[in-house]
Order: sequence, then C-alpha cells, then structure tokens
Amino acid sequence: NLTGSLRRTVDEGEQGTLEYRLAFQKDTKKVSPWHDVPLYANDEKTLVNYVNEIPKGTSAKMEIATEEANNPIKQDVKKGALRFYKYSDSLVNYGALPQTWEDPNEKNEDTGCNGDNDPVDVIEISADAKPMGAVYAVKPFGILALLDEGETDWKVLAIDAADPNAEKINSVEDANEIYPGLV
Repeated sequence: NLTGSLRRTVDEGEQGTLEYRLAFQKDTKKVSPWHDVPLYANDEKTLVNYVNEIPKGTSAKMEIATEEANNPIKQDVKKGALRFYKYSDSLVNYGALPQTWEDPNEKNEDTGCNGDNDPVDVIEISADAKPMGAVYAVKPFGILALLDEGETDWKVLAIDAADPNAEKINSVEDANEIYPGLV
C-alpha cells in the first residue's frame, strides 16, 4: 500500500508556472498517484483513497497530469494560460480517486453523455485545508453528475475519514446540517 509511504517532491519549475510539477515518490522511485495508490482504503471497502489536487482556500486549478509519465500534479492550462478559479478560492479540498477513469467512449445511461477522460473527481468537505498531493482516506456520502461541454464529469462528495464530523455525515442532508450551504 503506497498511501503511507508516498512522499511528494517538486521535480521541476516553480509553482505558478507552466513547468511546475508535483511528483510522487516511494523511496527513490517515482510513482503515480493515479495508478499506484489503491482505490479502497479499508478491507470493508467503505472508505476510498483520495488524492488532493486543489487545497481548500486556493485558486490555482491543479490536476493529475494523465498524459505524463507517473502522472504528477500540474496546473491546468487553457489556450496556453494557467487556469484559476474566477470568483473565489476553493471552498473545499478538491481532487480525484486513484484507479478510476471516466471513459470518453462510453455513454452514461443516466446523463446521455460520454465520460470526460479523467479520473473521477472528489469534493472533500472537511473543515481543514489539506496540502496539494496529500493522499488520505475519505468517506463518500453522495455523488453529482456534472455535464461539462457535453461530457459527464462525476463528482463524489466525501469527507476526510479522520475528520471529527465524518461519523455524523452519511448523506447530503447530514452534510448540510453540519456545514450549512456548503453542499
């Protein structure tokens, strides 16, 4: 299990540049946060591992580089420019589930659209901001289907399994009681 032994390192570039990458290593070997971290965090399969791409309170749109070797985290780019949230910093920790992929060749029967060719996204609502690249167990409690430019982009709603409120949150309704207006 790589979750406990992953460490992060900046391979090249400075944060806020096109070249910046946050790579993952086990010992001295580069590993992928997408392929080398198991999906499930416990034997009961009630918790999943989560890779934090965008820390709560930040605006840079970071993502796992699915087309690069070992899939480091990089800042998303559109038309040659680094992408940021427009209206405010992220209100949640935002990231992805390892070992998942939304197939662009498969039409979802609920949405009528194909997948977005990325790992499944996670909206992680715990009170604390987590560092970019943090890998930890989360408890899913809901799911949203977002249609983005004609593609299905699933968002798993989850909370850090170690958060003091995790035991109390089992649904969107529970989350709204504890964190009004967040979900």
